[in-house]
Amino acid sequence: MSTTYHNLSELLNGEGLGDGSPGAFGRSIYKYTDCGPWVSFLVPGAWLGRVYYTERAAYGWGPRLWGARCTGISVGSIVEGSDAEVGPVRLYFPFTNEQLWDAVQEINDEACAFWDEANVES
Repeated sequence: MSTTYHNLSELLNGEGLGDGSPGAFGRSIYKYTDCGPWVSFLVPGAWLGRVYYTERAAYGWGPRLWGARCTGISVGSIVEGSDAEVGPVRLYFPFTNEQLWDAVQEINDEACAFWDEANVES
């Protein structure tokens, strides 16, 4: 069943990853996929227009300061052992859970292919 997310709060509550914070959401995607895609939150007015899941602002009181301004997310990856970067794929609200997981899978698959190319001996 497809769920449509209209804002950050709906996304975090709907996916139920981690402790409900943007940081835990991003960390769960990074930790539980093979090639660890990163997530950033698109926030007009934030430094570089985004908040990465690893930043302190993605936890605790931080999201209360910027969460209502979040316009979507960005998913990408770096590839360990190479200079390759994958993505990002940007999803702007509203988007569906299917679009989210398709983007995560697309980034993960491409990053894993680059990783294999750079790190697996023939």
